[in-house]
Amino acid sequence: MRSQGWKVVLSPRVPQLAQAVVLPTFQDLLSTLPDLPKTFQKAADFDWALHPGGATILTGVEKAMNITPEHMRASYDTYINHGNSSSATIFSVMDRLRQKDMDQIAPGAKVKDYVVGCAFGPGIAVEMCMLKRNAGHIRRSPPSGELTPPETESEGSRSDVEAELDVEVAKVKEDIETLDERLKTVHPEIEEQNGSLRELLNNVELD
Repeated sequence: MRSQGWKVVLSPRVPQLAQAVVLPTFQDLLSTLPDLPKTFQKAADFDWALHPGGATILTGVEKAMNITPEHMRASYDTYINHGNSSSATIFSVMDRLRQKDMDQIAPGAKVKDYVVGCAFGPGIAVEMCMLKRNAGHIRRSPPSGELTPPETESEGSRSDVEAELDVEVAKVKEDIETLDERLKTVHPEIEEQNGSLRELLNNVELD
């Protein structure tokens, strides 16, 4: 805390810490949901709406949970086009995941009925929840307009000890390019539904 306000200091250990904590958090979450269908037991059985806190966080969670970039397609797409805006980015990811073109690059071209939502905060604090898709939901086309690319990675300034992460960064860039190319081939045919996540949130009254 400074006289001008809060100063955020991000440790280069954030990706490793995030990777280490996601699996036990996921296991704890499943233990509280005994009524999940038997076909939803492993991380790869779900779609993922992961807070894209940085390139190495995305690849680290992939390895820890044995999932693919397609499972986290909305997280990658949000990171490509908008970057990381702290834990609130999870709302952008969830909004992106419900759009029609995301369905066409789902693992095996099959959208999962359940979605794991996961965001990171100071500490490392991790919040995770289970979401169920609304079967009657009308898929939205992605919004048009100019997109703002990320300026920095959330991991902050790299130190010499972070040199080994270069391989991970190279991998996530390759994954991003692959997903981006697949997105370019998508042609949404369903008109946008009325309203958006932003409009819904505007109607929420806070105490």
